[in-house]
Amino acid sequence: MRVRRKKRTPRRRRRVRKLRLAALLGVLFALAALAFTFGLVRAVASEIPSLDPAAQRSDVDTVVYASNGRSVLAVLRGAESTVLDRDVAERMGKDLPHGKFVEIPRAVHTLHEDNPDAVVAALKEFLGF
Repeated sequence: MRVRRKKRTPRRRRRVRKLRLAALLGVLFALAALAFTFGLVRAVASEIPSLDPAAQRSDVDTVVYASNGRSVLAVLRGAESTVLDRDVAERMGKDLPHGKFVEIPRAVHTLHEDNPDAVVAALKEFLGF
């Protein structure tokens, strides 16, 4: 009488499953460590003024624009924008021969998303529609 041996596939399957689980946990751990590292670097960079992009604004105005004297330009700025300063936008509107400064209420820097009705109204007024 022959004694049948059990097949080794269940043990092999368990080993493969354990290896897959270990690999998945390793990847998740690596992603968590990477996210933590980037968060830490960002937090430290915000504490060091020379590394913080918001603190790198200089007193020198870097706005460059050109006009051929016939161009008409509307400078639209969100009232709550931190990207374009109000005084810079006003000066751009004044310095251009046919320029106009319009401030859009309840908008940050993405005017068309924050307050699209006010943008359309300002453009219609500017273009004479």
